[in-house]
Amino acid sequence: MIKNACLLCFVVIGLAYGCKSDNKSELNYELEGRWSIYEAYRDGDLTTTLEDGFFEFQDSQLVTNILGSPISGVYKLEQNAFNHNSALPATYQIKSYNQDSMELETEIRGFDFLFKLHKALDTIPSDI
Repeated sequence: MIKNACLLCFVVIGLAYGCKSDNKSELNYELEGRWSIYEAYRDGDLTTTLEDGFFEFQDSQLVTNILGSPISGVYKLEQNAFNHNSALPATYQIKSYNQDSMELETEIRGFDFLFKLHKALDTIPSDI
């Protein structure tokens, strides 16, 4: 009887430690570099006004031209979002991410935006 109780305890403890959940909020986002907007939605409708839009991350600085002219400011990444402290302060939710594309959602001036971006390729000098 004691053997069965000990065995049951070991099984329960083993299951408790073996069934850890995958925490996807701890993704390693590599944001550094220039990201070009290839598709944008305003309040759910496709918009073409952001065709030349970009986000450029360098160190803790973010430059974006989603209002036309470039806006620069400090950004801080926290889990699946980042805050951009600039003339146009905003919080961007990272909805999907891989090393060469991502989707961002935000609200700006009462409008909901979805930005689909791809990472700009590094240019290779032609004399190589």
